[in-house]
Amino acid sequence: MSGMNICAQLGGNVGESPCAVRMGRPLFIILTQGKVFSQSDVASSAAFRTALRTSMLLERGNSNKCAIFPIIREVEDATEDVETGTLADGYSEVLNEKVPVYVLRTTGSFCQAQSMEKFNGWTDKVFIVDDKRIIWYVKTDNNGAAGWSVGSLYTNPPRFAAGGAVVTTTTRLSFGSIEEFKGGVGALKLDFDPTKVANINDVELYEADAAAGYVFTVGGRIKCVDTNIYAAYKNLLATPNAWEAELVATGAPVDISSVAADDANEGWDITLDNDPAITTGASIIIRLKDPATLAALSNPVEGLESFDLVVTKAA
Repeated sequence: MSGMNICAQLGGNVGESPCAVRMGRPLFIILTQGKVFSQSDVASSAAFRTALRTSMLLERGNSNKCAIFPIIREVEDATEDVETGTLADGYSEVLNEKVPVYVLRTTGSFCQAQSMEKFNGWTDKVFIVDDKRIIWYVKTDNNGAAGWSVGSLYTNPPRFAAGGAVVTTTTRLSFGSIEEFKGGVGALKLDFDPTKVANINDVELYEADAAAGYVFTVGGRIKCVDTNIYAAYKNLLATPNAWEAELVATGAPVDISSVAADDANEGWDITLDNDPAITTGASIIIRLKDPATLAALSNPVEGLESFDLVVTKAA
């Protein structure tokens, strides 16, 4: 036989399946740098909830960490029409398809809007949960769940109200590939609100009193709202198991001998181990342990992740 056979399959059967489902309006977006859920993770809603919680409790900067934007109140499909080419006799062909683009409006707080704006420029992955509580994802070769590619993500900074309009935060989400929508798409019905799985707040640590030798008194405030965390976490954080320290110069860990609540300064007196000795004037990082470690303590600490505090060893 000679010649070429370039006839490809075109189209497919379009009969309705016994368990038909349509994509609904986006309700939540879950952002990640590279988290891929396994086949067992998406076997059930309960299994996915456990896997999602684990990824949300990872430390800031971990590529498998997931972050969830507030509930989406309104969605606008801003996808451009396909690009066509037309000849003089009216003959027309589609030359270029356009990636899906959506404008998402939320009504989160001022602080949430500030945090969302920090994701601007995001070009990694996103999972979509629609208004039927179905999470949509890209299937992997082993039937796991990867996020959709993101072309661009932009959230406007907080704004004042205008007239009688509801104050909203607007996020423009452009997907990275139209091809991901054409096959290998997975879906799982959820029976929970993803934003309630692990509600983590950023904590800014500060020195609540002057350092004395190896003792540093550290306080903490919820970022943006400036709420002191001492009253709520006084006893829970009064343990060396909740804190860690390291030398700035070398990154070497520093053991913590003891941690005690300090009512007078509304902070925690953190005593560092003096063996080996730390040179006077040395810079030391003190931080809370990662959210997963805090949540696994015998007296669990839920919902906190701190930024590093750099202190100086006193004489």
